[in-house]
Amino acid sequence: MLFFAFFLSNIITAFSQNYWLTVAMRILAGGFGGILWPLLAGYAARLVNGKNTGKAISMVMAGSTIALSVGLPIGAFLGQIIGWRGTFATLSALIFILIVWIAWKIPGLNADEKKMSIPVNLFKIPGVFLVMITTFTASLATYVAYTYLSPIMVTNGIKDNTGFALGLFGIGAVLGILLTARFIDTHMRSALLLSMLLGASALFIVSLAGHFYFVFYTCIVFWGISFGGLPSLLQTATINATKGLPEIGSSITVTVYNIGVFSGAFIGGLILDYTGPCAISWTSFLLMAIVISLVVMGRRFAFPGRKI
Repeated sequence: MLFFAFFLSNIITAFSQNYWLTVAMRILAGGFGGILWPLLAGYAARLVNGKNTGKAISMVMAGSTIALSVGLPIGAFLGQIIGWRGTFATLSALIFILIVWIAWKIPGLNADEKKMSIPVNLFKIPGVFLVMITTFTASLATYVAYTYLSPIMVTNGIKDNTGFALGLFGIGAVLGILLTARFIDTHMRSALLLSMLLGASALFIVSLAGHFYFVFYTCIVFWGISFGGLPSLLQTATINATKGLPEIGSSITVTVYNIGVFSGAFIGGLILDYTGPCAISWTSFLLMAIVISLVVMGRRFAFPGRKI
């Protein structure tokens, strides 16, 4: 049903002649997206046995990460060739094909209705609250800098070739996804710590020596590697902490992560206005250092060295 709703919102957008109708369809599409991602992660977790939960979530979230990395340039390219209406019509056709494929190939699973009602004391489950704080801070740390990559490049004297930088970030993200899928089920805590250490190191070096082209673009690749597996690691940590509540745990993660996304854009904008772009990468670095501290603190329940 959600994919059919996506199809309708996009096809109506493609043929809409009314501004407010178009706005309403985009708002609805955003709402459907907020519902879809937690369901997909929870569905993936139910398709496999517990030992492969992380790998299944990594495969699902890989689609999201790759789409975020390449979707914008592809959409912009199509918009220049066939216009924005043609782009939305093309997207609608792809969604319709996806609906047919899902109906044909994807098995149906019945959720446990008793577990689907959110318990009042959900955040009293050991580790859940710390995972949520970590998720928010990690998202905030990423999007404070990612949203304002162009000003960071300009202030470092790097030619404003944001598209090239985002492409390198996307390549790094794909590598990060592959590495995460390899280790998430056996070394989730170590993978998350290494991911944050890599991202923090990359932003630290950009803050100090980002005016060198090679250094800057190399750090962008490593930052992308750090980001690639992050959504999967956080989703898996939440599902593990909520103990058998994959849809609920995943929905909370997506909500908190998205709050971090727009909070990062907002705070980054304030930093840009009041202190300038030099402070943005430093702020992101400091936030990632806080994330590392939170993961270290959560060794027992939130981010155990092994599944408990």
